[in-house]
Amino acid sequence: MITMEPQVEELTDVSPNIGAAYEITVFDKDGNVKQVIKDDAKCFVQNFLRLVRYWFVNANNVGDVGAPSGFKNLSGSVVQTTSALPPYNTIQFGSWLTNAGVGDLTRGIVAGSGSVAVTDDDYKLGSIITNGSGSGQLSYDSTVFNPVSIVGNTVTLTQMRMTSNFTVNPIVISEIGLYMLGIITIMTIRDILVPSITLGAGESALIAYKIIING
Repeated sequence: MITMEPQVEELTDVSPNIGAAYEITVFDKDGNVKQVIKDDAKCFVQNFLRLVRYWFVNANNVGDVGAPSGFKNLSGSVVQTTSALPPYNTIQFGSWLTNAGVGDLTRGIVAGSGSVAVTDDDYKLGSIITNGSGSGQLSYDSTVFNPVSIVGNTVTLTQMRMTSNFTVNPIVISEIGLYMLGIITIMTIRDILVPSITLGAGESALIAYKIIING
């Protein structure tokens, strides 16, 4: 019996119809809009496609050609996963969530102060800004989701999160990302902000990520 190996030519000359963008609205201490930043989110990382493969295959992320198996968690360790029962000596995962509650940094939109360029192998922010009201900390609200929007041939899913500086000193946000929580937390998107934004005492930033499909 002859086994045929499927040959799939890589497509390098096509324009993808799915992407992401971010929008950051900065408010002063009186609630007035101070600054709005919009840009394409150019930086999906490897974990994103591993997550898509996990959904499609419903099985362990093992045997990926040219890359380690499984997801990279926030410590950089590769974790094998499966969604089939029984778990077959792997960690059992269910839903992957970004619906963070107040102060939760295990999922949802997160902000940081790192400036190192993004690589597709990144697994966490360069330097996450922790939650709180102490020096150098931001106060993170819960994630808010808009209904899916369909305008013409463009379909958009938006999630957003308010971050506030309740300290007495300015805080610089130079990177943002999207964390997703199963049994572990993984990062699927990371973007460097150029220029960075500065939140003065009492100021806030509403950070939104949009997943967009263009027909």
